[in-house]
This record gives sequence, structure tokens and C-alpha cells, in this order.
Amino acid sequence: MLIRTALIDEGIPLERVCVVPVPDINIHPLWVSHTRSLVPYFDKAYSHNPLVKRLLEDAGIKTDSTKLLERSTYSGRHVRDLMRWGNSEWESLVPEGVVKLIKKYKLDARVKEIGDTTTKR
Repeated sequence: MLIRTALIDEGIPLERVCVVPVPDINIHPLWVSHTRSLVPYFDKAYSHNPLVKRLLEDAGIKTDSTKLLERSTYSGRHVRDLMRWGNSEWESLVPEGVVKLIKKYKLDARVKEIGDTTTKR
């Protein structure tokens, strides 16, 4: 919902985009085939994750990276931290439509309530 809204805000035609959540199965040799079973055909993928790039390339899929813009400022973690700290600066870091959705569904309050959670690795 948030990604779709951000794309609309940027004027990107939605018929050119398919957003598909892909759960991690934590089995590296099967990950590419698992991903392919969930998404439409693709022959190139973009990632900054070295493991993801290696798995895709080993499966014969071309990979590339994009330029990251001020990663420490425009990261999800930073935006969530600002929400947790009650700093409204986060609103300037996400598209206007996304701010509206976050407020409408009180997702900022949810972030505060949940706090900084990490998963075991």
C-alpha cells in the first residue's frame, strides 16, 4: 500500500510495476526458484545485497545496482527512529501520500509502541 502510493506520487504508471512480497525461505539453493514461482518473468534484477546478487547470477540472471541517495537519511530505520523519538522530521523524508496513509492508519503510533525490534540471526 505504501509502495503503491509512493509510485503514484512519483507519477510512475502502475501498469509498468508489479509489487510482490517475497518471503525469505532461508534456504539459499532454493531461493531463486522460490522467487521465480511468485513473480512475473524477469531477466534482470537490482540489488545491493551481495548474497542476493550471487544467488541470482548463479541462476543465470543479470544483476545490477542503483545509486543509493543519502542512505543514512533515507533509510527505513532512520524514518522509524524519528517516529519513535516523536520527531516529525520523518514526514519530510517520505512522499506526501505515504505520510497521509501512515497518519490515517496510525502506523507511526504502531512504530512507537513496538519500538526497536530485532530478529535473531
